[in-house]
Amino acid sequence: MVIAETTRMPVARSRGPRLESIRMVEKTIRENGKLTKYQLWHKLPKGMQYPILNTILDYLEESDKIRFDNNRIVWISRPNLMGTSEKPEVLRA
Repeated sequence: MVIAETTRMPVARSRGPRLESIRMVEKTIRENGKLTKYQLWHKLPKGMQYPILNTILDYLEESDKIRFDNNRIVWISRPNLMGTSEKPEVLRA
């Protein structure tokens, strides 16, 4: 029995967002206040795909940088409150 060789179609690889894209979304949210996903998407460069934006927003929400308030995105991260101005306490035995 002869099995015909099938041609394989190229498989589209799922690509995650680049660091540059994540930083661009963070900056846009911080500078514009409360936005809906659609408003945010329109403020970003034309090359940003909507599924990539959703992936970035999921990441930012999981890392406690944003939250959703009545379908609007709110920036909540405060990196300056991490206590970086204080020197760590030295433990002695």
